[in-house]
Amino acid sequence: MKDEIYKILRNKLYKIKQLLFHLNNKVPLIGIPLVHGYNFLYLIKWEIELKIASLNTRLKYGKLDLNKICWVNPQKIQYYISDHTYNKWNINSRILNDDWDHSKKRFEYIGIVKAMEERFKEDKKWEDIKEIIEFNDIHSNIIKFI
Repeated sequence: MKDEIYKILRNKLYKIKQLLFHLNNKVPLIGIPLVHGYNFLYLIKWEIELKIASLNTRLKYGKLDLNKICWVNPQKIQYYISDHTYNKWNINSRILNDDWDHSKKRFEYIGIVKAMEERFKEDKKWEDIKEIIEFNDIHSNIIKFI
């Protein structure tokens, strides 16, 4: 029901916008102020939506600054998300809902982590590490790790 109402309102808003821009083309003396007014109201609407989203986030998660950089002790990292649902440039994926942690995998299973452990803990040469050899075989025409 809510989605249907939202769809109807969006459709009406789109028709009004088209009417304003059509009026702007036909009678610029009247259309230009109306288009500027529409753009101004749309900007206010955008700002209000941002504030509402921020308040909803604060109510749900407490005082949370999404732009704050949080430092993590690398020794305590155990898992990573394996299905690429998180994209740091996408604003919608900063806080993941539902069962996002079902795709987690142990951090030590990442090839580069294994390779670095072999290199620095076991003192192997880069050329002798299986993950590095596989990486170089796959990406030999693009880049070489060592």
